[in-house]
Amino acid sequence: MHSKFFLFSQSGETQWVVISTSANATVQAATAPWNDAFTLVGDQEIYDTFATVFDEMFADQPVAQPDLQAGSGATTMAFHPLRGPASSGTRSCARSRRCSAGALRTPGTDAPKCGSR
Repeated sequence: MHSKFFLFSQSGETQWVVISTSANATVQAATAPWNDAFTLVGDQEIYDTFATVFDEMFADQPVAQPDLQAGSGATTMAFHPLRGPASSGTRSCARSRRCSAGALRTPGTDAPKCGSR
């Protein structure tokens, strides 16, 4: 996965800011191409999970638990590193179907919950 995200533990009076984006951190990306960004504030569990993923990516070493998921309610974030063909349930789901927003996990399992196209 080509992850691009920004973490701010504090921004003004707002805590736990996560921005997950398709944009590169360059002037060119800010002015020319189309990009998207998802911003989430106030969820320390999701913030901490992103911080863990950042630390793991920075270390660039295998980890014992590479698949991580955090969140509740309408927002769930999942990280599944690429390990080979069809190794990620979320990835294979996204290839063949449209995943339901806010319901990425089948209850009682780690399998993604998908809807048909």
